[in-house]
Amino acid sequence: MTRVKTSGIILSVLVLLSVISGIWVSFRCDRLCELNEAVRSSLEAGDKESALEKAAELGESWEDFRKWAGVMLKKDRLSEISRLASRIIPMIQADSDEAFAELDEMAELLTLLRENEAPLLTSVF
Repeated sequence: MTRVKTSGIILSVLVLLSVISGIWVSFRCDRLCELNEAVRSSLEAGDKESALEKAAELGESWEDFRKWAGVMLKKDRLSEISRLASRIIPMIQADSDEAFAELDEMAELLTLLRENEAPLLTSVF
C-alpha cells in the first residue's frame, strides 16, 4: 500500500507542477504580447525612441522568460521567437518596414505558445 501512496503523491506533484507551469507560461506570454503591442503602437505613432526603449524591454523580458521556460518547454518552441526578438531592435534602428511583420509574427508565436501550454485536462493527462 505504501508504494501506491508514494506513486499517487508523485503523480499529484507532477500534475500540480504541470498546471503551475502552464499558468506561469500563459501569464508571461500575455505580458510579452502586451510589450509587443506597445512597440508596435510606438512605431505606428512614429516615435522611434520610445519604440527602441520598449523593444529593449521586450528583449530583456523575453530573455528572462526564455531562461526559465527552457526548463519546462522544448527549446525548439523558443528558438524561433528568440530569432525574432533579436531582430526587432536592428530593424527599428534601420527604419525597416519589416519590423511590423516581425512583431506580428512574434505576437502570433507567443499566442500559439500560450495556447499550447494552457493547463487543460487533456494536456495534463
